[in-house]
Amino acid sequence: MENEVDYEQVKDWANTHTPFMEHSGFYITKITKDSAEVECHVKDYHLNPYNITHGGLLFSMADVATGSCARADGRRYVTQQASVSFIRAGHEGETITAKSTVIHRGRSSCILDATIVNEEGKLLFKGQFTYFCINQEAGSENKMMNSGK
Repeated sequence: MENEVDYEQVKDWANTHTPFMEHSGFYITKITKDSAEVECHVKDYHLNPYNITHGGLLFSMADVATGSCARADGRRYVTQQASVSFIRAGHEGETITAKSTVIHRGRSSCILDATIVNEEGKLLFKGQFTYFCINQEAGSENKMMNSGK
């Protein structure tokens, strides 16, 4: 099939070509057609003044997970809207995992669910993200990865 997506290649490319993820300590551990997972080992620089995970860390992890999940169809997307709830604090030394699943994939948008859990499986964050497709051509992400950029 011409537009078949190699999810391992997508994961590996994103993990090595996204300076924001590297700087933030994020790593995509799983990606499929309709799901993605991102892990982060919480360090001191991920904490707010109260020594708990900064809300920006959680939001960014969810944004990376949902964006990776949206792009798994081979098209390019940008975040259009998000609605989130911060439920529980994470702590230094924990590994936290953002999980995303597709709720609806349309021609020009993709709606996704996002959760973040700690190592005990306790829910830290819940959100719903909407992405806008900036090009309609399936396989565009694969072309970009194969171009060496």
